[in-house]
Amino acid sequence: MEILIIVIAIILFQLLIILHEYGHFLVAKRNGIEVEEFGLGFPPRLFGKTLGKGIFRSYYSLNLLPIGGFVKLKGENDESTVANGYGRQNLWVKTKVILAGIIVNLLIATLLFTILAFIGIPKLLPAQPYIDDEQFSLSSDTHIIENKTLVYFIAENSQADLMGIKIGDELISMTDSQGQTFIIDDSDQFYAQLRQLAGQTVSLEVRTEDDIVKSVEVPLRSTAMADEDNLGVLGVATDEYILQRNTWSAPLTGIVLTGQYTKATLEHLWLIVTSLSSGETDVVEDSVGGPVSIVYILQAGASNGFRFILMIIALLSLTLAIMNALPIPALDGGRLMLTLLFRKVLKKPLTKRLETKIIGISMILLLTLMVGITILDIQRIWF
Repeated sequence: MEILIIVIAIILFQLLIILHEYGHFLVAKRNGIEVEEFGLGFPPRLFGKTLGKGIFRSYYSLNLLPIGGFVKLKGENDESTVANGYGRQNLWVKTKVILAGIIVNLLIATLLFTILAFIGIPKLLPAQPYIDDEQFSLSSDTHIIENKTLVYFIAENSQADLMGIKIGDELISMTDSQGQTFIIDDSDQFYAQLRQLAGQTVSLEVRTEDDIVKSVEVPLRSTAMADEDNLGVLGVATDEYILQRNTWSAPLTGIVLTGQYTKATLEHLWLIVTSLSSGETDVVEDSVGGPVSIVYILQAGASNGFRFILMIIALLSLTLAIMNALPIPALDGGRLMLTLLFRKVLKKPLTKRLETKIIGISMILLLTLMVGITILDIQRIWF
């Protein structure tokens, strides 16, 4: 079942990219710009055919490299004057075409957040140590439909490790040596209770990722031992997985969450930039991720069901919008920046030769960065 969810999630991620490109496609068409090709994946081309009716009619191609897609506009360099081409359009039309993909991804993220708010949305904020903001919801229209305490870290050779507790297990309750049972529904309270029971043997009721409920007898370490080597009394780190839903306020929640996660993403990007400038490479290594990380996160989140995967897809759509808005020439934001620079500041069109050179160099740098991130992902996950 998890493999099926991962496959569906990867297809949805590819769909996000296609819809992004379709934003460029439709806005270009509506403004009289001819679209020469809509490509699924990247060349070399495997197959192509003219399809569709009306505004959707174009030459569609299927390409060898399966990730991503592209839209090839007629006369798409800034100085082109060919009829029905991108280059001869005014600045406002060019701006709309460039920003269309970003806007589509923002709208998709907002729609998915709205759907999730209505059917049950995971509460991921605050996310320490980087994001302090509390996840938005109206208390008068918020219903907790699921609250689980999950293990996300186990110290090596700790009591939890030795007793067979696994990452992803749900901690349901704890019974002390006197027979008193505590429901585990708050991590801070759980840690406080563990320290009070240090040195005792407790019984933990655990639900595994295979949905098997079992009792585990765990002899807790003393507080002195825990402080000595930092393994802790039990040796686990937990977090709450809270699922909450709204009814009439779901659209408002979707809109506000889009803004909230946009702010959080920009703050995180700024942290990466400032860490690079100050030489704090450890922060950067822990903060960035590429396609391998995405697949790994999807696989890890699959056990939490389709809602969690849908949340990841919403965040990916938002991230695609934000990343494409960055002033990097190979991306939409950079292309708009170049257009505004030459048209508004320098008062002349950007020549095809210079545009190709700038975008080509930035694309090489971007691909090199992606290769580096992928290598970092592989080392971080498997080594």
